[in-house]
Amino acid sequence: MDERPAVESVAAEVVGKRRSFGANLPIAIATIGWAFVLVYLATIPRTPRIPAVSSEMSSAIGHVATHAVLAALIYLLAAGRTSSKRRRANALRAALIGSLFLGTLLEFVQREYTTSRQFELGDIADNIVGSLSGGLLVFTLHSLGVTASRLQKVFMAGSLGLVALTTASLVAIDPRLPYVGDHWHARYSVTICGTEEPPMLGTPGGIHTHGDGLIHIHPLTSSEEGRNATLSLFFSNSRGLFSGTSLTTQTGRTVSDGDDCGGAVGRWRVLVNGVQVSSPERYVLRLGDDIEFIFGS
Repeated sequence: MDERPAVESVAAEVVGKRRSFGANLPIAIATIGWAFVLVYLATIPRTPRIPAVSSEMSSAIGHVATHAVLAALIYLLAAGRTSSKRRRANALRAALIGSLFLGTLLEFVQREYTTSRQFELGDIADNIVGSLSGGLLVFTLHSLGVTASRLQKVFMAGSLGLVALTTASLVAIDPRLPYVGDHWHARYSVTICGTEEPPMLGTPGGIHTHGDGLIHIHPLTSSEEGRNATLSLFFSNSRGLFSGTSLTTQTGRTVSDGDDCGGAVGRWRVLVNGVQVSSPERYVLRLGDDIEFIFGS
């Protein structure tokens, strides 16, 4: 019995699988890469901002767009180069389940790791809209005869375009800095010669306190946001003054470098999260900071 046809059939099948794997490798890399982009976006203090668009609208657009691309990439990965109706239906199901699962998981992740961003049903709704839009769009185009290879190129280019736009937004509006619409908190304490001062009373302004030992970082105007949200601004809004070498409290008491501190020459040090900072008066407040003003020898 001639076994050559069987061997040739197996060889052809192996070659076909290798070609299929090679053809799907780029979309697999793009899908995994895009998932990592979403993980990164979930762990920063805010979603990227779109110029001239409110933070709420920027967030909604971002959720819809990122999940539309994610669902499309998952669909193309699951569908491969085949055009069978059953394979397309299974790919659409995988796209919707995968995109919504990752999106919901990341909503819980950001609640755990970023206190400025909370789990919101509105974000889940945006994720659903994006996943349905992306999945149904690519499914429809595929069903109408657009080849999988062409769709892969289009959506991989789209994901790269969104990465470029996101990067530009993060460069233009640093997510680590406070902007109008944010409401962050930082802890602070003032210790003079070993005695901790009581918290300052409530004060006006966007960078203020409520007498609770917290700095409320809530910029109201452009003059208080970004790199303008400094420790110096906080004391100015609090009817005090801080220059880095001198601090004036709300009561008018001024303590400066060189003043006596228990028979020794005292100097100011400012620790942010346990690390001493230089030019502390220009330090820009960030989410969750723990700031210690210490005057001692």
